[in-house]
Amino acid sequence: MFNAMDTHDTARLLTLCQGDQRLQKQILTFMFMQIGAPCLYYGTEVGMAGGYDPGCRACMIWDTAKQNRQMLQFVRQLVHFRRNYAAVLSQGQLIWKLVDDQTGLIILQRKWKEQQITAIFNHSQQQQLLPQTKGQLLFSQGW
Repeated sequence: MFNAMDTHDTARLLTLCQGDQRLQKQILTFMFMQIGAPCLYYGTEVGMAGGYDPGCRACMIWDTAKQNRQMLQFVRQLVHFRRNYAAVLSQGQLIWKLVDDQTGLIILQRKWKEQQITAIFNHSQQQQLLPQTKGQLLFSQGW
């Protein structure tokens, strides 16, 4: 499966998120947790914005001073995460644990053999209390 959040035929992800980098990071993390291969459209990793065609087809921002280097570092962390847990993220079963519109929480798991990864997304602007769980924190956006 080919997973893309933006392409040459759609508005860019940051534009669809109305400039909300927190939301963009959650969506990218969600994509990297899914079954299939995550695919980034050029420029998404450096925070390029742009509306529908032709706005989505602007030239790549090569000037590093104009790139969002924090977003680039975040995407690199996602790639590293995906690579380090390739077996469970490419072959593991996807289990939806919770989708709650009232709290804004989405919890999903990927399981493969003895490995398990749980992802918790807080789509609200409020802090959430979560149950204590065993395991190691692999990746956090700090919300």
